[in-house]
Amino acid sequence: MNKLCTFLISLALLITAFSCKKETEILKPEQEQSPETPGTGSPASGTTASGAVTPVGTPVGTLLTAVIGPAGSSIESEDKRIRVDIPAGALTSNQTISVQPLDQNHCPGGTGQAFRLLPHGLTFDQPATISFRYGNEDLTNFAAEALAIVYQTDKDIWEAPVGQELDKNRKTISVKTTHFSD
Repeated sequence: MNKLCTFLISLALLITAFSCKKETEILKPEQEQSPETPGTGSPASGTTASGAVTPVGTPVGTLLTAVIGPAGSSIESEDKRIRVDIPAGALTSNQTISVQPLDQNHCPGGTGQAFRLLPHGLTFDQPATISFRYGNEDLTNFAAEALAIVYQTDKDIWEAPVGQELDKNRKTISVKTTHFSD
């Protein structure tokens, strides 16, 4: 009975997670939705937006910054929950990169700390890798396989790329992106 209950809860959370997704291999800014009305309209990529629309989080806590240039480097949140690895050649000049915790995770069915990566709208010539570290407290009601990284578009629509990598040994989930947003 416990296994069936766990399976059903995991399935429900997975369905909820997919309700706020857009699937892409590497997240690119030109793939973001720009509907006339959130959740509908004529997006730039030629598909219909399908993610949930919620408020944007408010910055709280310590804003961490690092100057990263063409050689690449990484930045990690104070609590080590999020890490951004920017490879060599991703930037053509030095950029001040920041990680800012947000007051809450507004994604429907979301768990864990939300962050803002700055500067908003920054694009990379080579995909950067964003990795989240999860803990046992994040797996209270479902399996690690149900975790996903999601972001909010400029229209406050929640979306997530496919191709996310789960490493259960390191307790991380990672995604490649060519731009920053919440």
